[in-house]
Amino acid sequence: MKKSPLGNTLYNALSARVATSGTKFDFSFGSENRFYYESNSISLKENAISSSLFEESFHLYQKLNSNYTLSEWEASLLNKEIEAKYAVYISDTTHSGYGPEFKIADYTKGGGRFDIALINGFIDHQGVMLPNEHQEVFGDFMTLNVVPQMRKAKYELPKYQFNGNILPTDNFTNLHTLLNSQNP
Repeated sequence: MKKSPLGNTLYNALSARVATSGTKFDFSFGSENRFYYESNSISLKENAISSSLFEESFHLYQKLNSNYTLSEWEASLLNKEIEAKYAVYISDTTHSGYGPEFKIADYTKGGGRFDIALINGFIDHQGVMLPNEHQEVFGDFMTLNVVPQMRKAKYELPKYQFNGNILPTDNFTNLHTLLNSQNP
């Protein structure tokens, strides 16, 4: 996880949170890769890859960086999954071991990462809207491409709610905050 600049920043942010506020979280091995909101715990499969640790740790950061109640968290769970998967994409494609084994196809249709990589056509790696792009077009892309692909990949209702009433770039505020913490 610490091989990428973003992974290192995430690790440092979580470590600082523990040191300054006494926040506690647990890691365990289980049957799935998952973040548990109420207990601040992360469960990983025994054969989990570093991207899985990064993604579940990013969910922990999302929670610690917000004031969501459990019901508010659940009301936009798919939004948080999309942000976390985009953060994984950034981390995977910017770490020191990035090479030809990582292909853009791994993050688009058929590669298990949906159209997450194509989000970078609308926002930069800090979650900021690119010049000449528009919230409405980005929102349509999310609703018509990313959300249906995630639904096909078992991110189903009723558990995985998507809140389409917020600005598309607001789905990436944790990423923006995390990256700006390393470059104040």
